[in-house]
Amino acid sequence: MLGWTPLSRFSLRLLFLPFQLFFWLGFARMSPGSVEKSVTLVNPQGFHARPAHMFMTLASKFSSQVEILKGNEVINGKSILDLLTLGAGNGTTLCLRVSGDDAQAAAEALSQLIESGFGEVSDGPIP
Repeated sequence: MLGWTPLSRFSLRLLFLPFQLFFWLGFARMSPGSVEKSVTLVNPQGFHARPAHMFMTLASKFSSQVEILKGNEVINGKSILDLLTLGAGNGTTLCLRVSGDDAQAAAEALSQLIESGFGEVSDGPIP
């Protein structure tokens, strides 16, 4: 009779080790459906509540995985909490990493939103 023993559990772990290493080392990060784009925050207040909500709402419309890189920090672009704790102010350069079926469209739309200043940047002085 076959049963689960510590040895058989260990054997299963060894069986899946190559796949786990593949993902842990990041080789699966940049698949053919992946796009990376650098953007600079131009709105005066940076990534505060309203822009974070706008970004999350737009990112959630796409099926692709959205990540934002700031220095050594990588966050989920579809998480409002991650976006709010990013601490990205005016002039901060971020890298958008989008992977999935609609990665190109998502990266383009999200970068345009950031580069437009989330609608907070005026073209001239307020009369």
